Amino acid sequence: MLHMLEVMDKEPSLRAIWGAALLFGVAGYVATRLRRWLVFPALALVGVLAWMELGGLLDPQLGPAVMREAGIWYVAQAGGALALAVILCVPSVRSNTRLKLAAPSCCGSVLFVKSSSSRGSLGALR
Repeated sequence: MLHMLEVMDKEPSLRAIWGAALLFGVAGYVATRLRRWLVFPALALVGVLAWMELGGLLDPQLGPAVMREAGIWYVAQAGGALALAVILCVPSVRSNTRLKLAAPSCCGSVLFVKSSSSRGSLGALR
């Protein structure tokens, strides 16, 4: 007699898959908006995420068991979440505007003050 083992207790839930894909996608979007070359590490992280999440589906024993227990909808949702992560990373490379990191307004706005008195300038504020 064959025993059926529970397979889905070891697989990530759809909420975890979508959350991780959204997190990596937004992080990749922000990183590639700061520096365009950061698209390569961002896509590498998305690739590692894809391998961790969908790598079990390539196993000859585990893959069919997951599809039988969770259904094809689970596989489609996992693939869609990973596609979203890639889609968030790549288009930000083509945009011409980059995000600029600015100094806080309390620190960098007043560095030199010119006095209106006859003594001249006061110099840099500390």
